[in-house]
Amino acid sequence: MEAWVLSITVVLSTASAALATYRLNIGKERLSFRARKAEEVYCTTEMLDARLSTFFERRYSLLANGGLDQSVQERSIIGADIAKLKMLVGFYFVGLSGSLSRTISAAGTSFRCLDAFERAADPAQRDYLMQELDATVVDLKDALEALKQKILEHGSNEDPTRPFKMFRKARKAVPARRIMEVPA
Repeated sequence: MEAWVLSITVVLSTASAALATYRLNIGKERLSFRARKAEEVYCTTEMLDARLSTFFERRYSLLANGGLDQSVQERSIIGADIAKLKMLVGFYFVGLSGSLSRTISAAGTSFRCLDAFERAADPAQRDYLMQELDATVVDLKDALEALKQKILEHGSNEDPTRPFKMFRKARKAVPARRIMEVPA
């Protein structure tokens, strides 16, 4: 009888140790995968931010008379970055879809304002459109910064079920510098 109880104890102990090890490894792997995907989303957002900043910096000046072909090519690259972001957010971080929608909407509004500004012939209308373009580009930069902050919150490596979470200090948000300052 003792041998039977001892063998059941050994089998159950081995099974529980194997299950615990499996659960720990799966949890660690999920956190690692989530962190890698969050890093990919963040890097894509940074690349989009840099490309948008460069695009508007080149096209922003009143004296700029760059070719349309370059603008179309740059816009297609920016569109590809946005499509990649939509895919990554849709697959892995659905909670970021609101911030991404705000960013896409702000980018579309900025592009429409830029197109209207470049088509305008009247100097008074150009001045008005320049102010409107300023405001839309600032909104775009704010939306990108908010998206980056949300990515950092969603992609955190902290496990929400971790015990004693209430005793830890919250991290302070660090304000990011803007790549392109837009005078109002």
